[in-house]
Amino acid sequence: MIRETIEAVEHGKGGCLIIEGDAGMGKSRLLDVAAYEGTSRGLAVAQGRAAGVDRAVPFTSLLAALRGGTVPALHTADLLDADPRRLGFVDQIRARIAQYTSHRPLIIALDDVHRVDELTALGIRLLVPGLADAAVLWLLARRPAPATGTVQEALDDLLVADARRLRLGPISDDAVVEMCVRVFGAPPDRHLFALTVGSDGNPALLHRLLLGLREAGLVQVHEGVASLLTRVLPPSFLNAVDREFSSLPPEVRRFVDAASIFGRPFTVHELAGLVSRPATDVVRDIGAAVDAGLLVDLGAAFSFRHELVRTAIRELLPGPVRVVLHREAAALLGAGGAATGTEIAAHVVDGGWSGEELVERLLGVVGEDEGGQPHELVGDTVRHLLAAGRLFEARAVIDRTPPLRLDPEHRSGLLMELAEVVTYAGLDIDLGTSARLALDKPGLTAAATARLRAVQAHALLHGHGYLAARETAQVAVELAQRADDCEAWAIATLGLSVLASADGELEEAVRYAREATAAVEKLDQHQCRHRPQLWLARTLIAIDRLEEAEAVLDAAQRLDRTSSTPWTRPVAHYHKALLRMVGGRLDDAMREAEAAISTTRPLNSSHVRPLALLGYLAMLRDEMPAARQYLHQADQLAPASGCGALEVAWRTALLHHAAGNHQQALATLVPMYQALPQRPLVLAEEPQAAATLVRIAHEADEPEKAEVVAEAVGRLLSRNEPHRTIAAGAAHAAALVRGDRRMLRAAVEKYRGSARPLARAAAMEDAANAETAAGNAGAALPLLREAYEHYRKAGAKRAAARVRAALDRHASGSPPVPAPAPAPRQAPDNLDWGGLTESEVRVVTLVAEGLTNREVASRLYLSPHTVDSHLRSSFAKLGVSSRVQLTRKVLKDLAQHPESQHPEKT
Repeated sequence: MIRETIEAVEHGKGGCLIIEGDAGMGKSRLLDVAAYEGTSRGLAVAQGRAAGVDRAVPFTSLLAALRGGTVPALHTADLLDADPRRLGFVDQIRARIAQYTSHRPLIIALDDVHRVDELTALGIRLLVPGLADAAVLWLLARRPAPATGTVQEALDDLLVADARRLRLGPISDDAVVEMCVRVFGAPPDRHLFALTVGSDGNPALLHRLLLGLREAGLVQVHEGVASLLTRVLPPSFLNAVDREFSSLPPEVRRFVDAASIFGRPFTVHELAGLVSRPATDVVRDIGAAVDAGLLVDLGAAFSFRHELVRTAIRELLPGPVRVVLHREAAALLGAGGAATGTEIAAHVVDGGWSGEELVERLLGVVGEDEGGQPHELVGDTVRHLLAAGRLFEARAVIDRTPPLRLDPEHRSGLLMELAEVVTYAGLDIDLGTSARLALDKPGLTAAATARLRAVQAHALLHGHGYLAARETAQVAVELAQRADDCEAWAIATLGLSVLASADGELEEAVRYAREATAAVEKLDQHQCRHRPQLWLARTLIAIDRLEEAEAVLDAAQRLDRTSSTPWTRPVAHYHKALLRMVGGRLDDAMREAEAAISTTRPLNSSHVRPLALLGYLAMLRDEMPAARQYLHQADQLAPASGCGALEVAWRTALLHHAAGNHQQALATLVPMYQALPQRPLVLAEEPQAAATLVRIAHEADEPEKAEVVAEAVGRLLSRNEPHRTIAAGAAHAAALVRGDRRMLRAAVEKYRGSARPLARAAAMEDAANAETAAGNAGAALPLLREAYEHYRKAGAKRAAARVRAALDRHASGSPPVPAPAPAPRQAPDNLDWGGLTESEVRVVTLVAEGLTNREVASRLYLSPHTVDSHLRSSFAKLGVSSRVQLTRKVLKDLAQHPESQHPEKT
């Protein structure tokens, strides 16, 4: 349409085109393109933008446009000093434009004409028809006015008689997808597209959002689809919204801030009640927000023009202010009105209350609500608590809601949802009492009984009653099968999978997880609130089926973007972070772990595991202050017991170990060493953990704990023989326990078939250090170089720097740092050595070879004090009183034993 009007004026026929659209719809862009088009055709272009100054000095913007651009011969400078109110002023402008266009066509492009003063608007209304025979094209852009006035009426008169209208509305969904493709190189998934819907098709707002997401790294492209990592709005977008409305008067902005708390249209009286001001004040200031294009008048209520802007303004509120507003909204809406119980409960949850006070207020909302089905309100309230990570409060609301408000069927279903969330979070929350209380209530159906038994199984699992948990889960499975309840079957089977993982039975864990997933897949996936798929992915990661785990997580995330299970999003991101870490992509792992904690604010107990993982990842990336901060936050949020607390202890011990605080690392890990023989889960999920635990035990002078690790990892291997990574981890740990250089090389070879570059690099580094200690620099250097490349590519900067330093020492010929050495020749098991322990045998064998106590300590990673203790114990058991007598006995026994002729067997 614009090109047609330009071609017409090029041939001497003028006209007027008024371009209308809300802010950000592209009016200014169209004027710029039209000006470029006209200039390229040799036409004169006078381009300008109306501003508030026109209200003080009328015609300023129009005259400024006529003086600039490509129209230097249009002499209007003297008119700037003339009185625009005197008779004939508009005629002078008309005459000069007519004289100019008799020689050259002219385009006058004026933006934001809705801002001009009344005199300028009336002048334009006279100039357009007065120049109808001249070769002048008027391009006028304006926003639609919320109310009529002299300016808008003058422009409307033009539309009736002398102008055409071009309306710019929201862009189409296809155009939204095209913009995503331009920014990210791929179309959006449902979750990202749903976020863009908040722009209401406003291209400028959408473009700003997409660029902000890209800049903040909040979108990743996988398999040709752009996926949103978190629903948190990017900082640049928040800042842009803040700047755009910074010119609002302070009192208007205060009303707008308060209104952002409502996630729906609001009335004047609701907003007035929220801010405790007269409704007349609110009406005036809301009118200013409407004039600014921020709010829209819906007749009986007002709403934000764009949901994205409302969300941004709410996010910009300081935390304490937001809490106060939610509290006021809860009180206001609870006192009467059309608000639903669910809406009021949501404000209560976001109102900053916690513990007993929060529970009491929510129970009050549940008890007073008279609309709808009571159990629906309780369900919505509990799920809001789950999404906010308020798991203890969710349990209390379920337990204390009376039967008339929550029937057994729905109570058992909510407890089962809570049990799954608690299991994923690794928390020790007493669900056993909740299940028992529910089982004591009358009217239980077979399905409700099956669900409550499944909850009991998870409760026993959290309390480490593993045998009872297994028996209860099996009972729940049988009950669920008889009741034909797929959800109860899935959650009970999920418990069996978690138990199998804890026992180190990884294939069995995968089998149970597949059965649980298959059970929920029989249901409507958009209605089902359970996601055993997430645990299935974790079990697949443990056995290195990484591609399948990726596919399972992708499918779960796609499903969650259209379902009502917001608690699953951070869990999925956490498991994606584990997957990225295992695959040696630490930067991506950090982004996923950050997404896991950014989906819900403030931080709460459900963030314990992601925070602990972030601490570990930061340590690997040599960001030690951040690592300490993450782990401190995780420790503050973690309960005293549970898998989450154990995970925090493990990551914290790794931080102590990295800092050289070996005793502190060991002290932190005492519960893990105690649990290892029976529960080798950490060794199954992180095979290199066994070697790390051995190293920590040696450096802290506790060799017996290293032997516990070796025993546990050996037992794990016996249950998972086909899995190469587990075999490599077991060989690595055993080699460090025995100090065997050849076993370390064997571990390296086993890791070569693994998909875990960091574990492989750790084994290579240990093998290289052993070779260095043995004087085999030629064998050590290739291992160090390969380990360095693995660390570098993964982004493990701390380890890469350590290996780089070792390479530099080799290059400079500096003495090597003490490293693992080959184990001493082992005494045959059937020698009569008076019941010496394995550690004592190692000590006496090295002493017999002539090593001093200090040399033995260095070789075995022990303190001289421990060596002396082992030696004195050995003297007593063998009936000798000196090192000479000990040496004679050892050499005599070895010489008499047939295996001594074949030391390679020992």
